Amino acid sequence: RQFLLLLDNSLEDGASYFPRAKDGSLSVKILSSDYDHEDLDTLLDLEESESEDEGGFADYEEYGSFQKTVKQQHVQEWREVTSTYFTENIWPKIHTEKGTDPLLVWMEIKSFIKGSREAVESERGFLTQEDYEEVGKRMAPNFQGNRAEIYEMFQQYQKFLKKNRMSNLFDECDFVHKLYHRLKHISWSVHQFYVDEVQDLTQAELLILLRCCRNPNNLFLTGDTAQSIMRGVSFRFGDLRSLFHRIQQETKLTKTAFPVRVPQLQKLMINFRSYSGILQLAASVIDLLNSFFHDSFDCLPGDEGMFPGPTPTLLQSCTLSDLAR
Repeated sequence: RQFLLLLDNSLEDGASYFPRAKDGSLSVKILSSDYDHEDLDTLLDLEESESEDEGGFADYEEYGSFQKTVKQQHVQEWREVTSTYFTENIWPKIHTEKGTDPLLVWMEIKSFIKGSREAVESERGFLTQEDYEEVGKRMAPNFQGNRAEIYEMFQQYQKFLKKNRMSNLFDECDFVHKLYHRLKHISWSVHQFYVDEVQDLTQAELLILLRCCRNPNNLFLTGDTAQSIMRGVSFRFGDLRSLFHRIQQETKLTKTAFPVRVPQLQKLMINFRSYSGILQLAASVIDLLNSFFHDSFDCLPGDEGMFPGPTPTLLQSCTLSDLAR
């Protein structure tokens, strides 16, 4: 997220998605219910620690008065639509019938209708209903028989966003879409990217990295689709290879300095963090997920530990105070 915000402010076209102060800093506070953002209070805390280091207690007192002055000023708030906000605040207003999981609908919107490669490359920023219905079953296994109904929910969601635009409600997919098209005419490039937890990125966000990288083959991506923490993101390494394959076929028709290669997958099977007992317990959970949601993530052989270790202890229905004892 910080990288996207940095890009938003670094481009020379002056068309930043978020309002900026004269010095380039955010002039708004971004609120998110899924993960934290570096807001004004965080920046003030950093400034406080620097003041203490440089000038001692006198500077701290001066900073304290400055902090009160800043907090008295009105800071405009922008609210991001996350999975939590969607399910709790938007879903009840756009869908009243029971039986459909709002998190699965949010995944269809974030990962495919608005977060896919075809969506971010289009002018509108989302798939048409016809394009959405043509998405492969292996890539999007849910709602095969009623995608028309899901697309209608998406249209209701878009209407909700438009209606609440004056309330500074925004979808990160719209931010990524605008940023992607602003990157068409950049005069700089990044030589290499090293990305961890890649399973939490949409195709649109991956294309941002590809567009910024001087050589698209200089991306080093690591992740585990069984450890995805971003609700609403559907990711498989097979889909990542397919993405590179399609880009490779397209770039063959044009003269490029660095022809795109389909990356080879290296499976890391030795676990240096946990012993075999814990790994076998985790593997049993993965086996259950694989049985019920076979197409939702990459199925890999179980990790191997360096030593057996004791039998894992399961704690059931315990509280935080119990764990502290």
